[in-house]
Amino acid sequence: MIKHLTLTLTAIGLATTPVVAEAQTREERKAAAEERKRLGSLYLRCDGEPNNMTGGESFARLLGAVTLLGLFAPQPETPDPSKRLFAEEGVDACNQLIEGPKAEGNAIRRLPLILARALHQIEAKNYEAALQDVALARQEATAANLAGNPYFDRSMGLSFSKIEGEAKLRMGDAAGAQAASLSPVAEMKYSFMPNLLARDYNEHLPELTQVSEARLKTNGKILPVFLIDYADELDEVGRFEESAKQREAYITFTEGMNPENSRSIIYARTALAHALAGSWPIAIERAEFARSNLAQRKVDGKPEKNASEVVEVLDLYEIVKLAFDGDVKGARRNFAARSQWVEPSFGAVMEVNRRLREGAEEEEIFGSLKPTAEEMWQKRSDELMAAKLQKDTDNKTLFRLIQPYAKVNEYEDRSKRTWRIAKSKMMSKEPDEDGMFVITSPGSLTVAADSIMLHAALQAKDRGKEGFTMFLLPLGFRSIGLTRFVDRAEGGDELFIPAEEVITELSELIPSPDELKRRKKARK
Repeated sequence: MIKHLTLTLTAIGLATTPVVAEAQTREERKAAAEERKRLGSLYLRCDGEPNNMTGGESFARLLGAVTLLGLFAPQPETPDPSKRLFAEEGVDACNQLIEGPKAEGNAIRRLPLILARALHQIEAKNYEAALQDVALARQEATAANLAGNPYFDRSMGLSFSKIEGEAKLRMGDAAGAQAASLSPVAEMKYSFMPNLLARDYNEHLPELTQVSEARLKTNGKILPVFLIDYADELDEVGRFEESAKQREAYITFTEGMNPENSRSIIYARTALAHALAGSWPIAIERAEFARSNLAQRKVDGKPEKNASEVVEVLDLYEIVKLAFDGDVKGARRNFAARSQWVEPSFGAVMEVNRRLREGAEEEEIFGSLKPTAEEMWQKRSDELMAAKLQKDTDNKTLFRLIQPYAKVNEYEDRSKRTWRIAKSKMMSKEPDEDGMFVITSPGSLTVAADSIMLHAALQAKDRGKEGFTMFLLPLGFRSIGLTRFVDRAEGGDELFIPAEEVITELSELIPSPDELKRRKKARK
């Protein structure tokens, strides 16, 4: 009977249709699942991260924000930036997670999605829309009681200003870009990594602003090699006397560190700065030392690898001296004969160009003298901007602007060691032959640098000193701070770091053991 019924149904086309339809449905479902796996979830297509960010969850728990923000869902995927879409397609993927029925409800996860949409808007050259998303992210961070938290402000919160700065720069507002980028770190003077990673956009600005100069000064105090960056910026605005002062401070520092291994390039650039400032006795002394040191190290079997760089800087120094001695025409010939000056600071080259073009005959204007200083500056700005816009197409560089959440437990885990003054486990018992104590801290530079700075400040205060000088060395997963404890008059304006300011700022991040107990009790 059943067989007969099946044959009858088959004859009229009814028996196999559900079976075929079911098979087709299974195949379609399988194909759809494979396609979803290939494309990745909307989360991966938006920002390259899965729906659950482990670091974000840890951050929320340690802030006691889980009850406010909700628990995270299980993590079915791993991070995969290759699945991230580009420009308008990326905007569409993010839209579905920020708005509508699939909207992410957890503020910790929503913020990077909103910032990712802002970056996709920059990729699509929709800069106003990118700024609107930054404003939305700030609004939601405030509503979730995240903004104003020192850990948030120094990690994910910095993404707001970074992205706003990049959008404004592309809109032709370099001053606005700098203000956006640097204003948050103005209150983070002694947190090294936020200041190091902030962008000042000075290459697109004709003046050196107060906020930019303050950051350059502080970075130079923590890692003195940044005194050279500060000096180069001073060169660009024609402040050569001050530039020479920063370079001299760096020489003082390096001579105290390793007088047997002086680098000739430092002295050559200092000589050039003094020459442009009109301080000829010290300029001549520094230039002579650069030459003799370069030669002596070669004789000693320790030649400097950058000898050609030293020679080029000294060549420009000699051109300035030739003009000062009265042979301006000879100086013009020598300057113009080189097609490009690379090793002297850009500001020094612009200034020599400006001086030598003044009163020059038409036939003397060739080679490096042909463009004006202003044209040189604009050309550099345009080239840097073109390179930046090209990188916008790689779907990678821009996304580095989104900072990960701080690992709060790493900061809190440093409490006991950082605040232990007597019998310190971070600092050497005695200073080295140069009078420096060695302070060490393991782990990521972000946390280690703050731990070293705070420990130095606490030790200085315990010794009755106003502050300290620091040379921070990031070495693999252990950082070192070479430290002298000094009063302000001993440290010098360029290198002195006030202990009380450091303690006030960084104790928010690495609390004392008593404060940490209070925090943990409040979380329960």
